[in-house]
Amino acid sequence: MAYGTLPNIANAGHEPTPDERADQIARNLLKLPRSHFTVIDGTCGEGNLLAPFQGNAHAELIGIEINGKWADLAAERLPQAQIITAAVEHVTIAPNSISLATLNPPYLFTNGGRMELQVFRQLCDAVQPHGVIACIIPARSAWDRRFITAWARRCYEVRAWKFPSSGDIEDRAGFERYSQIVVIGYKRPQPLAEADERDIALMQQWRYIRDADGEYHWGGKEPPPDLPDQPIADPYRVPPAAARPTITIRKASEALVVQALAHSGCHRDPRWAAATTYTPGGITTPPPLMPLIGKAHLAAEVLNGRLDGRIISGPSGQQVVLLTNMGKQVIAASIETAERERGVVAKSQEIDNPLLGVLDLTTGETSYYQGDAVFSFLDDWLPILASQILDLRQPRYDLNNADDWMLQVAARIGTDKQLPRAAHPGLADPQIHRVNAMFLALASKRRVAIQGQPGTGKTRMIIALMAQNAYYWQTLRREEAAAVEEEAQAQVAWRALPTDKQTVAALHALRKQHRTPKTSLGKKQPAWVQPFKVAWRSNSCTGPNLPHALPQAITTPKRVTTTWEREIGGAWPEAEIVVVEDYTDIARWMERCRVSTAPSVIAIISQSLTAPGRITWTTAVQPVDQGLVSVPEPRR
Repeated sequence: MAYGTLPNIANAGHEPTPDERADQIARNLLKLPRSHFTVIDGTCGEGNLLAPFQGNAHAELIGIEINGKWADLAAERLPQAQIITAAVEHVTIAPNSISLATLNPPYLFTNGGRMELQVFRQLCDAVQPHGVIACIIPARSAWDRRFITAWARRCYEVRAWKFPSSGDIEDRAGFERYSQIVVIGYKRPQPLAEADERDIALMQQWRYIRDADGEYHWGGKEPPPDLPDQPIADPYRVPPAAARPTITIRKASEALVVQALAHSGCHRDPRWAAATTYTPGGITTPPPLMPLIGKAHLAAEVLNGRLDGRIISGPSGQQVVLLTNMGKQVIAASIETAERERGVVAKSQEIDNPLLGVLDLTTGETSYYQGDAVFSFLDDWLPILASQILDLRQPRYDLNNADDWMLQVAARIGTDKQLPRAAHPGLADPQIHRVNAMFLALASKRRVAIQGQPGTGKTRMIIALMAQNAYYWQTLRREEAAAVEEEAQAQVAWRALPTDKQTVAALHALRKQHRTPKTSLGKKQPAWVQPFKVAWRSNSCTGPNLPHALPQAITTPKRVTTTWEREIGGAWPEAEIVVVEDYTDIARWMERCRVSTAPSVIAIISQSLTAPGRITWTTAVQPVDQGLVSVPEPRR
């Protein structure tokens, strides 16, 4: 925590350097190089100490300022400078990278010491050996033995000048207000282990101390000279430096974060704007994979506001407008026996609490339904609302847009079993539709997921999906090989023509003559095909030739790997299986894909001994420890 005099605390110890004093330091005490050099001010305020260097084409200016308002003023004043809005103690600058440090730190105590000393130490580390450090210091308060010793250890050829006296304590450019001196020196290549007492004695003469009578006087016989109005005979030579020193901001201020967000960040991506911008007239969400026909799905669409504000005709012909809201409600949950044995006396659960408002346009009355009453009201309306929701949410798979081969492949899978009450062995019609939908999802998005209770046929449906992928791959490979052969035949026939008839039109006609119908080639391919081809051909272990058998993998808990072997062998016996025990089996799997005549080689990879790795399931109801409960003694 910073502390100091009340005026200093009020302005965070910030005392702007008068422009005329900044000009005297830059023009009369320094000699600048004719090549690139860097100037830094660790507490730059409005940029007064950097301003004299702005017109120098070789100068790279860096300012650090914690106050966002002052930093903005500095950036506006010094457009070529790099102004960093952060606390200087939260900024790391590459060591030995700065040519010149000009400092006027806040006149405060912080973290157990003078802030002027802390800023000097930090910026001195950033200055290169034989670089120049110029620091404005209040000789009355900050120029103590600790500060003097730090200068003597770290710098050489140190000299001091004072602000000229004006006789007016209100004059910020005069010495009387803050007893300011300008201490300047070269940085030593290596700090001294112990400061030279002669250097300390010299610098102590610049102290402005108060005697027993309350009068101030200089520690030496003579005060430091006033800042010169003309260049001195032996100015400090600022060395050149490399451009753009590495600067790391360890803790960005709020102003710096806002500044960075103005020109970078994921929020500037059009996809972010589309996902976070409200679009009047409805909700924009991706289309569902299959038609939404279940009551739970339809009710969820209504309660998510899909039909809010639309005029809807009801079962009796009435016209209404719906308005929905989804809140939360905490209810009591039942306590299990094991929990009672652990001392659980109460348990609560947070559930959704839907609210539905219905405006009858005929009567003008509005009715409200909450909780279970919402679903009771919607029961009669869902058949009517289903068509409107379907119009708004057209599915990717509508039960009719599957190719014939997809149905044929899926119908041949799993014929070794017949489901209870099923008319024939194999997959049921709803299962085949789900397989087709998953194939289309993979074809467009390269990802798909399915969930359901045990015994609903998820394993068999995934096997059918793998069979469809393999069938498409082999059909595509056959048609690609046929297209290459047909092109070769057309080229041979074209070259056999007389030279004067070897025209482009003739070649097109021959290609059309030798072309045979294709079912996959020439159409839009699934999104996974091209990445798979590139990955296979770029793998040095597999070779440039594409495989006949499509590699596919199942990752599963180890305890059910045998179940997958048994299910694949029964439902799709044409497929080949490779059980991956360790990493060496991956190469064997790829080799089998290259030479196998099976439609697909399926690798079964175990995740762990029992359960999927890195997945932790938590219960929906979490008991809350209420501490000890006082139980009254039973009456006798």
